[in-house]
Amino acid sequence: MDAISSENSDSNRFIEISTQPTFFGKRRVGTFPCLSCGCWNSIIKGDSFNHLSKGYHIKLQHFATCTTTGVIHMLKCPFGKAYVVKTKREVRTRIGEHKRTITNCDLEKQKYVTPVSRHFLLQGHNSNQLRRLVLQVVNILPRGGDYNRILLQKEIMWIDRLNSTAPMGLNEHFNYSCFF
Repeated sequence: MDAISSENSDSNRFIEISTQPTFFGKRRVGTFPCLSCGCWNSIIKGDSFNHLSKGYHIKLQHFATCTTTGVIHMLKCPFGKAYVVKTKREVRTRIGEHKRTITNCDLEKQKYVTPVSRHFLLQGHNSNQLRRLVLQVVNILPRGGDYNRILLQKEIMWIDRLNSTAPMGLNEHFNYSCFF
C-alpha cells in the first residue's frame, strides 16, 4: 500500500494518509507542538479529548502541529467554553492573531472585538490562558474544488458536534448555507 492512497465515493473525494507503519513506527495522530515557536505552551496535547459539556471521549484522526495549514481548531478559555474556527493558514499565525485581539480588545472603541476577545476581557482572562487544539486537518482535494467551502462545512460540523454556540460556547452564530 502506498503512503498516500486515493479514496473515491459519490459524496467525497479526498486524499487519505495511510495508517501503515513507517520506518519510525506507527504514524501519530493528535495535536503536538512543533518546538520551533512560542505557541507550544498553549497547545492541548494528545490524540483525544473529552467533549466539553457531555464528557464523552473524542479521538482525533490527524497529526497536527503549529505549522499545519488548512485546519479546524478549537480555542478554549479557562472556564472550558470553546470557540471552533477554521483557517487556511498556519495554526501559529492564526493563534497569534487571536492572542493579539485578546490583548488589544477595546469594547468602548469597538477595536479588536471578536467573540473570543470579548469573553476574555469580560471574564478577566488574559491571552496566556488561551488553550487550543486542532480538531481536524482538511486536505486539499486532488481535483480541486471549493476548498474554503469544505473548510466551512467541517467548521459547522464541529461547532454542532461540540455544541460550541452561545451560551454553552463562544461561537455566536453559524449558518448552514455552505451545504447548499
